[in-house]
Amino acid sequence: MISIPQDIRYTLRLMGRKPLFTLLLVITIALGVGANTAVFTVVRSILLRPLSYSQPEQLVVLFEHQVATGEDRNPTSPANFLYLKDHARSLSEMTAAHPWTGSLAADGHPELIPGIKATPHLFQLLGVRPLLGATFEVGSQDEHRVVLSFPLWKRVFGGRQDVVGRTIQLNGEGYVVDGVMPEGFGFPPFWATGAEFWAPLIFKPEDRMRRASMLRVFARLRPGVSIEEAGSEAGAVWTRLQEQFPSNRGSRLRVESLKEPVVGESRRILLVLMAAVGLLLLIACANVANLLLSRSGFRSQEFGVRTALGASRSRIAGQLLTESLVISLVGSGVGIVLGIWGLDAVLAISQKVLPRSEEIRPDWAVLLFSLGVAGASALLFSLPPILTSLRGDLVQALGQGVRHGPNRSRSIFGNVLVVVQVGLALVLLVGAGLLSRSFWNVVRLDPGFANENVLTMRVSFAGTPFTTADRQNDFLRSLQEQVSRVPGVETAGLANHLPIGGDIWQTRFLTRSTTTVDDEKLPRAVIRTVSPGFLMAAGIPLVSGRDFNSQDVPGGRAVLIVNERLAKLYFPGENAVGKTIRLGRDTADPWFEVVGVVKNYRQWALTDEIRPEIIVPYSHNPHAWFSSTSVVIRSASNVESLSRAVEKTIWDISPKLAIAEIRTVGQILSAQRADSGFYLAFLSLFAGTALALSLVGIFGLISYLVSERTREIAVRAALGAGRTEILRLVLGRGLLLALSGIAVGIPIAASLVHLLQPLLYHVPQFEPWVFASASALFLFVAGLACYLPARRAVRIDPAQVLRG
Repeated sequence: MISIPQDIRYTLRLMGRKPLFTLLLVITIALGVGANTAVFTVVRSILLRPLSYSQPEQLVVLFEHQVATGEDRNPTSPANFLYLKDHARSLSEMTAAHPWTGSLAADGHPELIPGIKATPHLFQLLGVRPLLGATFEVGSQDEHRVVLSFPLWKRVFGGRQDVVGRTIQLNGEGYVVDGVMPEGFGFPPFWATGAEFWAPLIFKPEDRMRRASMLRVFARLRPGVSIEEAGSEAGAVWTRLQEQFPSNRGSRLRVESLKEPVVGESRRILLVLMAAVGLLLLIACANVANLLLSRSGFRSQEFGVRTALGASRSRIAGQLLTESLVISLVGSGVGIVLGIWGLDAVLAISQKVLPRSEEIRPDWAVLLFSLGVAGASALLFSLPPILTSLRGDLVQALGQGVRHGPNRSRSIFGNVLVVVQVGLALVLLVGAGLLSRSFWNVVRLDPGFANENVLTMRVSFAGTPFTTADRQNDFLRSLQEQVSRVPGVETAGLANHLPIGGDIWQTRFLTRSTTTVDDEKLPRAVIRTVSPGFLMAAGIPLVSGRDFNSQDVPGGRAVLIVNERLAKLYFPGENAVGKTIRLGRDTADPWFEVVGVVKNYRQWALTDEIRPEIIVPYSHNPHAWFSSTSVVIRSASNVESLSRAVEKTIWDISPKLAIAEIRTVGQILSAQRADSGFYLAFLSLFAGTALALSLVGIFGLISYLVSERTREIAVRAALGAGRTEILRLVLGRGLLLALSGIAVGIPIAASLVHLLQPLLYHVPQFEPWVFASASALFLFVAGLACYLPARRAVRIDPAQVLRG
């Protein structure tokens, strides 16, 4: 114990004597530990930290699973929810919710606020108390109550405490503010995560439909009941429901922990990133070990003196371990600061990619993890120097120094460490290469519509007179005409939801050749309602037939347009134009004539499979009326500059209209590519760091070998070896190490590629050019790392060395 302070003081003096060497060690450790700190903070916040509700491990969510289509985690209907609530005994506080957007009348123009309607048990289920006021009264039939989120309370109401009990205008109706939730509260934690207020969902007799699947169902496990037991019991209830109501056949009920849909696919992403930074840490440790190994070769005389003066081998080993621990703590301290500082960058690019991103923050567990990583790293990179320095006769080294020639064990350790570095770094580089190929495939993917100079915005009718079918049709025609007249607008159109980034609605339909009457077996298609001119404004080309026009009026001939996918599936080898389709199976529903076929375009996500689609005009809208419409505006240039003029035009029609989601199509597509960009950015960063560390590792080892073999090189030169032979000797050693590392890394990378497969788009599991490019890059880096040592080797003066 007495020697520890002495060892620490000596270590600090040693670090001060070679500041550049010390800086290199500290930076290397900081990179490894910093990356692990940052990624573990994200992993802990998203995967390991419990949800911020009371006893969150007891909270579950119930989903419908469609067996025929494989569609999972679907909502259910009000009637099905009420049946489950009455019969599922293993679950308590069962609550249903659905998104509900409110047009909030405030100073100036109304603001469109995302919200949730939920049955009154919601806050009892979650076990969260309000910051101000109260939550919904269970059993109350008053649906005109509202609870505000903390951000909405601060932003719109200035944080005033007298807001409780005040009546506010939502969608043109008065709602009494019951309470304000505490800062950080959010519900639901998946799906509609941006909700800023909650209103009670009260079922009326006409709401108890079995076909309208719009509700997400949440519940709490009763004491002593496991998720498996609850799922089994709920499944039995669902079977009885299907027997009573056959329209529910073809589906299963699933009970999951609430955390599962919250985490979703991010679990795989984060585990891949955690594995990547683990590899990076091993590479950093190998690099530091190699640098310390090289330095220990120059300290053999020092260890010999210490041994001659009575120091035991364990005492020298303790000194070397202390040096490694001090260096590790300094580097890790810098790394922890860098990792926490880098979280801002992580948050900036992950907010729309990772769940619970607002909860990402370091805590005591992150600090303990980082300290544990620091200690483990010190042990890892201290072992090779300790083992090689204590081999052989240390006293005999007094008379030999570094001129005796290469230390065999030190050379073997150094070679192995470099090979390990290159092999592990190659794994990261191959992963980054595959992701870059995937990202390129997504970027060059044709969305099927115009992606330049197209502006979109959503206009809500809530709280306006335009909520009946007739008045809405008149308003929509006026809206399109007025927007089209704005200077700079080439064409404008309307749609109930946009092709990318909007909702996706589906309908069952029949053709004249449909034989089944089973509702579950009827073909399904995406359905979109648009105005004349929408296809032109969105840049969706017609393949055949015509667009909608002013002749397609309510009461006139029912017409629709289909995409190529539907035309080829249901009218194979025929011209779909002129064919007829019925929406739904009710014989009272009209037959629609197909008047056009459009080119396939992406309907929901860029990488999703294109589905059959039916497009109907607003004038023949089967849904009677909508709560909002999306406006699509096309301009010759700089379409963003038109947003203010278009907003003014819309508010001139009615100042009660709320406008939201003003985005260009380019911005929508960029958001769609954010996932692929996120994976690529992080893995490329880690791969680039690993590549740089490998360069340093090869450079350090070859430099040390040149120093150890100075006399040998001098003898070779004296005996007639030319510059080319000496260059070949040095470069050959470095390239051989790189090739050995590549030989190790390729099979490891090939065996791990399947972990990345769900993150890749149209990239095969084994992509030869990626592996070849990564290998070639490492050979180039190895040559670069050997350049300076090789240059120094050919400049050795044989006479001067041999005289010395």
